[in-house]
Amino acid sequence: LTSGKQLAKRHSMPIKMINGFNEDKLFILYAYLCRYEHKIKGINTLKELTSMYPNLHKLESLISSFSCHIVKRESMPAMGLLALPDILYMTNSKNSKVLSFLTHIRNSIAHGQIMKEKDYIHIIDYSENKNTKEKIYTARGKVEIPKIEAILDLVIENVEL
Repeated sequence: LTSGKQLAKRHSMPIKMINGFNEDKLFILYAYLCRYEHKIKGINTLKELTSMYPNLHKLESLISSFSCHIVKRESMPAMGLLALPDILYMTNSKNSKVLSFLTHIRNSIAHGQIMKEKDYIHIIDYSENKNTKEKIYTARGKVEIPKIEAILDLVIENVEL
């Protein structure tokens, strides 16, 4: 793999900040996307995930370090409530809190909806109503940076391509 720094040097292009992330953090987000697409995307049960992650309890513990609520789409809280730190609301997209979280964070990264602001990472995931083009939120919240980084690092380190 060629790092962002190597590409920038080769092409003499400065790497810009994107949504508050510098090139090193962008590389981590990209590495997570690669791992998810190659190894996690097709997993639909916690049992399958456990076979890939013998230490799944660490991942569950990290996700439990902030308030992660499963809600129905129509029960997604108003934006004002999302100003509270370390709270994430999400739909149960994969029949498991862990798998749902991994999927929503993947979507937030892939669609450019993840954002860094001071000490927090804002996670937003949504689908779009095909008729009205209205955004239907499936995940929203903000979590302290070290907590999200620890989760991403664990996924990146424990899933071999």
